[in-house]
Amino acid sequence: MATHDLLPSRCPNCGRRNNAATNVDGDHHAPEPGAAAVCISCAYVSIYGSNLQLRPPTGAELALINQSSTLHSIQGAVIDATRRN
Repeated sequence: MATHDLLPSRCPNCGRRNNAATNVDGDHHAPEPGAAAVCISCAYVSIYGSNLQLRPPTGAELALINQSSTLHSIQGAVIDATRRN
């Protein structure tokens, strides 16, 4: 896993300030526009826009998100972690 510093952006769902991204799939590259991000505060899946600011997913992106077992697993881990704290 590699963590990358980013310009601050807010989660479109809860407003949490995010300024870093960590890859969980073994890829060590920084996020690119169109990549999905899971908020570590509320588990909302957002999308990196052209300037790497977080934005809500489009309908088509939401359909892909709903099919992703990886994103569902990450969301579950975030939810479990927030319940423990």
